[in-house]
This record gives sequence, C-alpha cells and structure tokens, in this order.
Amino acid sequence: MKTFIYSLLIFLSILCFMNSCSDDKDTASAYEGTYLGSNLELSINNVQMKNRVLGINENGSLILQYIIPGQAVVDVPLTKVGDWLEGSANFTHGSVYARGIVKSGKMMMDLTIKVENSLIGTWHLAPYELNEKGGVISSPIFLSVQPADALINIDGKEIPVSIICELIEKNLGKYAQVLSSITFRDDTFIAFTLKDNNVETSSWGIMQYYVKDNLLYILPNLTELFLRSTYEVESRSEVDMIVEVLNLLTEGIPLAYVEDNGNLKVFTTKDLIMPYLAIMNELLPLLPEDNSWVKLIKDYFPQVEAFMNGCTQFDFGIALTKVN
Repeated sequence: MKTFIYSLLIFLSILCFMNSCSDDKDTASAYEGTYLGSNLELSINNVQMKNRVLGINENGSLILQYIIPGQAVVDVPLTKVGDWLEGSANFTHGSVYARGIVKSGKMMMDLTIKVENSLIGTWHLAPYELNEKGGVISSPIFLSVQPADALINIDGKEIPVSIICELIEKNLGKYAQVLSSITFRDDTFIAFTLKDNNVETSSWGIMQYYVKDNLLYILPNLTELFLRSTYEVESRSEVDMIVEVLNLLTEGIPLAYVEDNGNLKVFTTKDLIMPYLAIMNELLPLLPEDNSWVKLIKDYFPQVEAFMNGCTQFDFGIALTKVN
C-alpha cells in the first residue's frame, strides 16, 4: 500500500511539474506578435533605439532581427519571472541578455550586449606635427590618391591631387585635435571624448559597430545623432526621409582597418565608396531643391563621381594609437 501511495505521489508530482512547464511555455508564447512604433520601447545597454522591430514567436522566443550589429537574426528564448520576461543567447563573438515586460500590447525591452574583438579599448589620435615650412610631418588624418599627378578642377582652376591631399591632411588634422579619444566598447557602442579648452566631455550611444571579414562596420543611431546635433534642419519631413533611407543600410557602413602593434588606421577605399555613389545617384533626384546643402551636393556630385571613377587608389581615414 505504501508503495502504491508513494508511486501515486511521484506520478502526481510529475504531472504538476509538466503542467507548470506547459503553463510557463503558454505564458511566454502568449505574447506572440510583432512590436514596433508606439508599441515598442527598446533600449540597448540603456540607450534608447528608435525605428526598430521586435517579435515573439509561437515558442516564446524573442526575435532580434538586425538589432545586434552584425547579426541578421538572433533568437532569445524567454521565460516569465514574475511580471518580467527574461532570456539570454550566444552569437558569434558575443552574447545578449534580454529583460522586459509586455503590458496592454506594448513591449518595453532592454538588451545587454557584450562582444569580443581586437579593437575594444581606448585609442588616441596619432600625433599632429608640421615642419618649419608648415608641411605635414605627421597627421591623424590621411589621404592617399593615385595617380598623384592627376588634376582636379576647383572653381575653374586645375589643382594637382598631391596638393589637395596635403591640404586636407594639414587642415583636417588640425581640426581633428578636438577629438581626444575614441573608445570601442564591449557593448557594441563607440564612445567619443571631445576636448575644448582643455575640458574633456564624453559622448556615446550615437554609433554602434561590429567587425566582420576584416572590415569595421559602423551603424549610426540616427535618432541620437539628430537629437544631439547643433544645427537645425529645415523641415521634419527631410529628417524622416533621411532616416528612412539610411535605415536601409542595415548592415552598416563598411570601413577598412589595419591594426599593427598598438597602431590603428580606419579608412574608406574606392571599392567601398563606389556603391554609395550609386545610391547617391538614385537619391539626389528625390531630395528637395530648396535645401542649400542639397543644392551644394548636387552641384559638385558629378565632379566627385568623375574624380572617383578616374582614381586607381583612394584611401581616406584616421590614424589612432592604443592607450596603454
């Protein structure tokens, strides 16, 4: 009789356990659906991210599509802990932890992302130094164009490419000194430290990044960029249009990089630029004619395109040194 009672208790315990698991699954999958717009508040490491979409599938997993830089889709199995939904998952060279809540059809979700790559750390700009005649000895900005003896037409004057390169390295290198350091964080964000009158201020959350196939991809957080910008746009519709266009660049903006013994060069090349020139060709006719910046771009774009087509090499970027 005791054996029967014990067996019955064990059987009932198993049933309860199975039912509780089923309830958990049903509870997690009860939030199945797509969340976007006013029905979604998403933050990554406490940085608000707009114009994103999240989903929960029938199995109760959070679907992150183009949310984590460099990852097309990551599924995060969720469990219900009190009123909260929590879960974690690993992906290539990183992990993500999700914690959020869904109430009245609205999702509030925070993601904690951590990645690993060789760029993580703080980098200072390479030295800026001129010789006695004002020539460039060293600059954090570099521009290398071939053929160097090619001529560029600027306001009717033919100027050698070599002179243009030196002027850009000299002048941009000087202005770049306001940038004290760049930090590639392990949460996919890039932090910038700016220096003004020896007072340093740090800013992060405006750009994310990832490393893939020997390229560095930059993803701007467009909402933060516009909120922090110091200029005024001429109409909100222009901002919305630009945001929508740039949001199509879900893979990020690719840059080449070379890292060697504590020195880092991040730059764009002709091969990396040309696809964006093709996009600009399609975009320019759609932009408003009454915008002064748009008019300037339209006026000079054909010259820029012709110049880039004529180059055999075009490397333009920034040189950095690792902070010990």
